[in-house]
Amino acid sequence: MIEVEAGIELQEARPQLFISVATKTVNQKRVKMKVTKAQSAANRERIIEAAARLFRRKGLNGASVAEIAAAAGLTPGALYSHFRSRKALETEACAHMARTGAEVWRGIVADNCDRPLKALVDFYLSRDHIGNADSGCAFASIGPELARAPASVRRALAEALPAQIEVLSASAQGTPAQRRRRALDLYTRLVGAAVVAQAIDDPVLRQEVLAAAEASIIEPPDAAPPRSRPARKSGARGRAVAS
Repeated sequence: MIEVEAGIELQEARPQLFISVATKTVNQKRVKMKVTKAQSAANRERIIEAAARLFRRKGLNGASVAEIAAAAGLTPGALYSHFRSRKALETEACAHMARTGAEVWRGIVADNCDRPLKALVDFYLSRDHIGNADSGCAFASIGPELARAPASVRRALAEALPAQIEVLSASAQGTPAQRRRRALDLYTRLVGAAVVAQAIDDPVLRQEVLAAAEASIIEPPDAAPPRSRPARKSGARGRAVAS
């Protein structure tokens, strides 16, 4: 009697188990179909962010596709489903670095309306920014490599960089042309100081470089001494009249 009941109970349970699993599978497929586009976009963004971090840290040629995919929590095959080639990924990642840099700068300016330029310079030349290999400036981190990067990478940066230049320009004074010249000058000086500071293994000298760069940007240049007018000489005419 017990065996029969157990058999019946098992027979009744099997269809229920099958139905339950089948329903769960159908539900999972239905949910997956609903979030496919959103998840795909999120995966693509994770790949770009992971590539940007690793390119800053290791250079364009130092990070492998497998490392980037693993950092994004995906497989290399999944990575290539979003990017046709490594060059395409490098292009997107470098443009992402410049875009996010401009967004950070806009936030700094918004929070420091009284002295936006000093706030930007303080941030850029700070130890946290210079020493952060994961989120530092793209040009300071991989600038030398960019000169030999594919044309698509250089083009993407050229299209994204003006956003940062505009932030600096808005913080400068003068006519639009003067502000743009000032912004370009400031940007190249900031990047140059960051490159030198990152290359130096002497913390004292590194800080000296950064302090000198900040002082030259923020502090007004020494005023030139006023030109004194030459003393008037008593002319021959005056002497002649006197005589």
